[in-house]
Amino acid sequence: MNPDKCLPSSSCQAAVGLPNAFSEDIEFKSQPPSTDIRVQPYIINAPTSIAIRRLFEELNNLREAPLKHCHAYPSSESIFKCQGDVYLGLARNWKSTMGVVDVLKEMEARIAAWEPLPLVPETCDSNIREPQTIEGKITKYVNINGKECLNMISSDFYGLIGNERIEEAAKNTIFKYGVGSCGPRNFYGTVDVHLNLEKQLADFLGCEEAILYSYGFATIASAIPAYSKKDDLIFVDKSVNFSIQKGLQASKSKIIWFNHNDMDHLERLLEEQSLADSKNKTKTATIRKFIVVEGIYANTADLCPLDKLIEFKWKYKVRIFVDESLSFGVLGENGKGG
Repeated sequence: MNPDKCLPSSSCQAAVGLPNAFSEDIEFKSQPPSTDIRVQPYIINAPTSIAIRRLFEELNNLREAPLKHCHAYPSSESIFKCQGDVYLGLARNWKSTMGVVDVLKEMEARIAAWEPLPLVPETCDSNIREPQTIEGKITKYVNINGKECLNMISSDFYGLIGNERIEEAAKNTIFKYGVGSCGPRNFYGTVDVHLNLEKQLADFLGCEEAILYSYGFATIASAIPAYSKKDDLIFVDKSVNFSIQKGLQASKSKIIWFNHNDMDHLERLLEEQSLADSKNKTKTATIRKFIVVEGIYANTADLCPLDKLIEFKWKYKVRIFVDESLSFGVLGENGKGG
């Protein structure tokens, strides 16, 4: 077979290489030279054999693939592999009628016409009353638009805001230490009043040590993951506040929820866990168990049954986290309040 008869003289060239077994039965027909981008490659006429005819029908179907590629990517060169040792190649040497400058102009026009949507919706009219602005100190009574009102939403149970003795101590502290951004010790350093307050709190609570946090939310949210690790178990009341929930997420421990203040439900869960632990003592020997509650629940305003929790602590060998953000210094005899 003469290879010169297999290549056209036009700028668009196509070639087909086939196994030697089929080379004598193949007839090639070329199209006349043309500058049109829709120049067709060779059409392969298959012999009468049914199996071979199917093969060449597939080859004729594949001839459209390189043309589509050339339409999409002008001045490109592609090689397409078919069945077995059959390869179909196409090479073009022509310049696109659509200039690069025209494409850039179209892109710039589309970018200029693009109008992005707002990241947040515009403020809409609402039937909610305008918020009231408080003037002066937020104490037991507050002044709103010149009218004295009883403050029933404050967590300042003892009315420490406005206490003259506390205000005088605050003034003296400002004169001695100045004012600035509130932040953790790692950023702003440890001051002697921090250490003095920690010692006084430890003595007040009857414990070995106490630690101060610069932000109340961060206290329980960081204390839980500091003690409870990935394989530990935490039994949690379903009504705990948001800061506790974030601490649970950070700990990556296994969380077991019990119904709010339902000690029967909690004990049933502890019994089930104790039974499971007895079946694999080697594995459970390194797993710690915790109970997380609040002294006064922020979401429900009721107290936790601490006496029953202490009973479970010794019976089931668990540790207890009590968030006393609202109960510290408020409750009676053992809570150091009253």
